[in-house]
Amino acid sequence: MTDDASRTDTTTGPAALSSQFQGSTDEVAALYDAWADTYDADMDASDYDIPEKIATMLSQLGSIEGEILDAGCGTGRSGAALRAIGAL
Repeated sequence: MTDDASRTDTTTGPAALSSQFQGSTDEVAALYDAWADTYDADMDASDYDIPEKIATMLSQLGSIEGEILDAGCGTGRSGAALRAIGAL
C-alpha cells in the first residue's frame, strides 16, 4: 500500500507525470522504471478503473470474440479486463 508521501513525491508515481509530459523518452522511461514497484498499489489507491470501463463499453457494442492486441503500458490490467469480456 502506498502512503501519502508517495502520492506527492514529484520524482516517482502519479505526481511525477505532469512534470514529465515535456520530458525526453529516456526521462519518461526512467520515471516509469522508478514507479514500477508501486504502480499497481498507486492505481488501486486512486480507484483507476479505465480498463474495466473500456471493456464494458466494448462489450456493449456486441460480442467480443477473438484476439485483441493490448499494446498499452502497465501491468496487464487492460488485458485482464478484455479477457473477462471474451477476448483472447
